[in-house]
Amino acid sequence: MVAERVVSPVFVGRGEELSALAAALDLAVEQGPAVALVAGEAGIGKSRLLAEFARSLGPDVRVVEGACAELGSDGLPYAPFVTVLRRLIRVEGVLPGPYRQIARWFPELGAAGDVEGGRHRLYEEVLTLVERVAADQPVVVSIEDLHWADAATRELLGFLARNLAQAGVLLVITYRSPENGDGQLGPLLSELSRRPRTTTLRLDRLDRQGVGRQLAAILGAEPDAATVRRVHERSDGNPLFVEALARAGERTPDSLRDLLLYGPRSLPGPARELLRVASAAGGRIGHRLLAQVAGQDGAGLDALLRELVDRGLLVTAGDGYDFRHALIRQAVYEDLLPGERARLHARYAAALSDCGAHAELAAHAYAAGDRGLALSAAYLAAGQARGSYAYEEQVRMLDQVLELWDPEARLGADRIDVLTGAAEACMLSGDYARGVEYATAGLAAVDERGEPERAALLLEHLGRLRHRLNATGVHDWHRALGLLPADPHSLQRGRLLGVLAMGLLPEVDKAREPYEEALGIGRRTGDATVTVRGLLGVGSMTRDLGMLEEARTLAERLDSHDLLMTVPMYEATLHTKAGDQQRAIKAARDGIRHARRYGLGRSRGAELARYAGRALILAGRWDEAAAVLAESLREDPPPLSRQALRALAGYLSLLRG
Repeated sequence: MVAERVVSPVFVGRGEELSALAAALDLAVEQGPAVALVAGEAGIGKSRLLAEFARSLGPDVRVVEGACAELGSDGLPYAPFVTVLRRLIRVEGVLPGPYRQIARWFPELGAAGDVEGGRHRLYEEVLTLVERVAADQPVVVSIEDLHWADAATRELLGFLARNLAQAGVLLVITYRSPENGDGQLGPLLSELSRRPRTTTLRLDRLDRQGVGRQLAAILGAEPDAATVRRVHERSDGNPLFVEALARAGERTPDSLRDLLLYGPRSLPGPARELLRVASAAGGRIGHRLLAQVAGQDGAGLDALLRELVDRGLLVTAGDGYDFRHALIRQAVYEDLLPGERARLHARYAAALSDCGAHAELAAHAYAAGDRGLALSAAYLAAGQARGSYAYEEQVRMLDQVLELWDPEARLGADRIDVLTGAAEACMLSGDYARGVEYATAGLAAVDERGEPERAALLLEHLGRLRHRLNATGVHDWHRALGLLPADPHSLQRGRLLGVLAMGLLPEVDKAREPYEEALGIGRRTGDATVTVRGLLGVGSMTRDLGMLEEARTLAERLDSHDLLMTVPMYEATLHTKAGDQQRAIKAARDGIRHARRYGLGRSRGAELARYAGRALILAGRWDEAAAVLAESLREDPPPLSRQALRALAGYLSLLRG
């Protein structure tokens, strides 16, 4: 029996968009790396447009695809880039390295490097690999469903867009047009859209003529005018809904779910059951995992999958499958009974228990009601996220650990360790207010007298979080120092003195003593972090640029860009005080470029924009100052930085009358 067609074999109503993508690729080849943004509502045909574009390209263009996964309500760290790089590596072989950070994902590239060093090493290696492939052949890198992207994926994508230099690379990005603003995507989309070689496409709904052509292709015959009118009115021109309504006759579905489930519910029993199994995966699923969870393999499974693919419900994706549209997956999943969902998630958890996919295992174990397994998997997933510099995902997984907390669980850490790790991760991710909550909870649980060093560490985190949130962290650092002995060789004391002194500025008299003591501890112990903080403070108070240069050299060796970005702040301050606005501008602007290159544009970059804006105003370069301030404000900086930038913008407006 021939399966009824669900998907139109004819590509309808997107000729201009297809031509625009072709032109974007030509631009990338002839002038340099380019970006194409494809926006539209769910079901509008973004994935189909990319598939047709890829099909239109000849063998001289490499197309690699990755998609952001939805599992629960959060994306998985770097999910689309892992897929993209896997395909590049499989096609090209192991290119000249070294790729010590990428090797965490692909052991065939060699031994993995140390976690220390920040995300930038990972990002530089991804950049290098893409450019080396593009040097031999034009490459289209397709990233779908950016609306589900985790923070780390968004940051890496922005890094690539800013730093790609090899001609022949086209980044094609799809995302759903949100109903209320662009949310977390706003800063990234704003940055990408302003780049000189960016093409932005917004897919509109089909008109009645387009719906008629789509129906004719699906049905294999011209529909009558009444059918076209009815389907167009009910679907509102959304191609996905047109497909769902094409064979619905006069029946009016009660809801969107009825539209989406029309095809799945018409399947024979075995195929319908396999589709339900696939829906519980949460996104793309490999063939081996699907076979294991479904409990079958071989020709029988292939026949069922062929039927689902032929009907346009599933599509092949690398070595596995995915739903043609996430809305279909959601509808099928929601149609499961609670007991069916729990059993399916338990089967997924069993299949994933030994493969190292801790985040997925945690999600499935949680949905299956296995709290113990979900707890241990979430803790391991948090460690994986930190190792990939995906700090927001680390916070999410540690939050799940706290929700599931069992004091009898053998994690190698107690609840205070988890709270401390979550507070630190919030510091790195920029979620300062949430970090304050974690640190405060940790302090409530720790015994300050019995474990003073532990309490002092939490107070250090709390002070840093509060200082960046609203400049109120000094009390916490004083309290932490009171818990520690006055040991001139204590690194923990040295770190605390360094951050305390920075918090006491611009009150030089109060900051001088802790700065000098921190520098002494740094010199005696050889600890570079403590030494850098001491050098910056003492050098700024004595206006000794040589000490600031020494601090920069040490910070560069540390490979800590957060600390390194503190150096140009002090340099710009000294140059401004000396009346040398040109050098202040250069120091701050160099710092801004560096911060954005390594994903710190929203945090450290915003602070440096304040220094650059002030120096530009003093130098009379008002248009440049306005541009610097506006660009930084578009990145949605944290509250304190945003307030300072707006104050400068207001002052500039006042100067202009």
